Formats: sequence, structure tokens, C-alpha cells
Amino acid sequence: MRVQNKWEKKGSFFSKNIKKSTYEADIGAFFRARFPQHQAAYIENQSKDTGISLQVLYPCAIEPFYIIHTIGMNHPSMVTKGQHQDIGGAELWLMVTVSWPFSKLPIKLDDAAAWPLRLLLCLAEFFHRYQVKVTNGWVLSQGEVAVPFLKQMPLSGVIMSQLSGELAAYTMQDGRKVELFMPILVYQEELSLLSDISTDDLVESVIACNNDSFQLQRQRPNVADMEFILI
Repeated sequence: MRVQNKWEKKGSFFSKNIKKSTYEADIGAFFRARFPQHQAAYIENQSKDTGISLQVLYPCAIEPFYIIHTIGMNHPSMVTKGQHQDIGGAELWLMVTVSWPFSKLPIKLDDAAAWPLRLLLCLAEFFHRYQVKVTNGWVLSQGEVAVPFLKQMPLSGVIMSQLSGELAAYTMQDGRKVELFMPILVYQEELSLLSDISTDDLVESVIACNNDSFQLQRQRPNVADMEFILI
């Protein structure tokens, strides 16, 4: 039996019968199947012409965190004649702590606290526009994108991390894979450590500093101040 969460009430804003393209519907269904206890809602990005949107899976009693993912960042239909035909696609996703201070539900993109959603869209639009093939350990600093995406936080960049297991990729019916990447947010001091350690080591240390959780928190210790973790 599915556990009812506190957001389920009459007049719910959650998605029911979503009319999307096959790709969009399949990606959304993939995440909902992996987190079946969560209620989902789509957020359209009306201000951009890329067609990228978001799906938010809201916290539930047994999994008290948000899952947010992009839809349409680098899907396989973007591959044109003359490009590498073995390229599949890629989407971004985040896990966000249940205590995140969204001002109201449903979440709106213009909510000051909704910058994790705007971050995903900003990154996705960057990768989409320049048709960047994202890989595990790919580093992007704030200065490399046209619009700073972390104004509210002292964080300076992201490292793309691909989890192992069923959340590493989604396989389409034609066999092509859609790779799934989680942006790990890092401080400037942590980026500086990459001259001495690998991106995998830094990501592992960041997760260790975050109570061994991949959930995005408003505050976490700086790895550069906790050198013992790197031993």
C-alpha cells in the first residue's frame, strides 16, 4: 500500500494524465517508477525556447526528500546526421532535503528558495545549447556559464556525478541510453583541491561531509577544512 503524504488533499496539483511526447513521458515515468511513493508534478519552463522542463517528486513519509529532474536536456533526437550516432542522451537530477524552505506548494520557479530548480535548468540549457556530452566527473565552475547560478550560496561550481545501479541511466526501447547525472555542488576551496586529488575522491569527501547523503543541504562543511576525510 502506498503511504499517503501530507500534500495529498482535495484539489491536488499533482500530475495525473500527463500528455507529453513519448520521450518526455518515458523519462518522467522512469523516475516515478524508481520512487513510487512520491507524488509528482511537472514544471514548464516558459521563459526559454529549449523545451526543457522539470518534474518534481515531492517528499513522502518513508522517503522524506524531493527528487527533481530535467526533461529534454540532451535527448537522442538531438543527434543529427554527421554526428556520432552512438550518442544517447542525458538528463540531470537532484535530491533535495525535505526541510528546504520553499515558500509554498506547488513549487514555483520564481520562488527565491527554488534556486536548485533554476540551477538544473541553467545547467541543462548550457549543455543543450552547446550539445555538450556530459561525462562522470565533468567539472563546471560558475564562471563558465553566462548567468551565475548560485547567487544565494557560497558555492562555486558543480561536478557531474553518475550514480551506480538503476539510477545511472535509462535505456530506451531502441536500446539507446539516457545517462543520468547529479550535479554535486562544491565550494571554491574544494575546486582548488582538484590539483591534488581526483574528482571521484572529492565527490566522495563531499558526500562524507554531508552525513553520507546525496541530498542537497542548505549548509554543509567544506571539505577543504576537513582534510582528514581525504586520507
